[in-house]
Amino acid sequence: MQYFRDKKCPGPLVDFLEHSRNLHFDEEPNYEHLSNSMFRKMLGTTALGKVIPDWAKKPGFVSTFGNTRKRPFVRLDQIAEPAPKKPRPLQPPMMLLTVAQEKDPPRSQSYIHSSDFKEVREWIVKRWNHDTTVYRITALCFSDTRWHCVMTSHSPYTVQSIKQSGSVQTMKDWIHKKWKEGFYITSVAGGDGSYVVVASKGTSFSQQKYKLANPWPEQWVKEQWNEGYRITELAAIDDDWMVILSKDSQIRKQCWEIHPTYPSDVVHRRWESGLRITCATSVSDRLCIIMSRCSDYDSQHEVLRRSNSWPSDWVKEMWADNHFLTAITPFPAASC
Repeated sequence: MQYFRDKKCPGPLVDFLEHSRNLHFDEEPNYEHLSNSMFRKMLGTTALGKVIPDWAKKPGFVSTFGNTRKRPFVRLDQIAEPAPKKPRPLQPPMMLLTVAQEKDPPRSQSYIHSSDFKEVREWIVKRWNHDTTVYRITALCFSDTRWHCVMTSHSPYTVQSIKQSGSVQTMKDWIHKKWKEGFYITSVAGGDGSYVVVASKGTSFSQQKYKLANPWPEQWVKEQWNEGYRITELAAIDDDWMVILSKDSQIRKQCWEIHPTYPSDVVHRRWESGLRITCATSVSDRLCIIMSRCSDYDSQHEVLRRSNSWPSDWVKEMWADNHFLTAITPFPAASC
């Protein structure tokens, strides 16, 4: 028992151990003695109160010793039923809107779809460093748990940089950093708690600003239009619209259309007036389409496809007809 005494164990505890070890195999313990003297002495000793086990010394440990409060007794028939949880609003089924425009001179495009953005990034870097044809990111979105990315050759972008982050603040800090380095934001996408931003050099932009808002910041956008800014990118960040406007974008006329699903008649009327879809995105159950015109002589033919999944065959037909993808976005399907 000397070992326990050297370790400064409480005396009553050492006595109890010594008493127990001295018992013969067939000898019955003196329970009354243990209960009336030894245990009472052990529980009442001040030495025992000074013993602090190692696990109680760790930071953040909260002792509940001596807390004798008890929950009041409540009859089962008196327990109030918990308030029913509010049902989450059902998200409408989503479709994919893919826009293609006739481009001159002819060019080449490539695309990828993946739920793993690491795979998408590796694919992007390979095409940035392609031996013969240099590709640049021209369309990006998140839909149906997957990232969709389109890269195009003969793009005006000379250099690009991409950033994925898990917080909106990190995304904002990176955007301001790239602005100081002479980049401008050309693509943004958000989904599954992740945010991806593409910054490019080689644009005609001279200044840029953005706003995160919900509802749609109508008055703010009109004020920026009056200062010479035009919407050059649009994204859904969580439940907010992210509206990016640029100065010297060469866009002369612009409008937006916000609808619960794709507004076919409205888009066709805008086409007749020379406007073309330059960006689009959806927030919750609303689709926002930005339509623009760069000059009075715009004649690029534009077509689009609405589908439940990626329209691979249609895209190949468009490429064969010298039409190339310019925008992709999910949008709410029309309710029955």
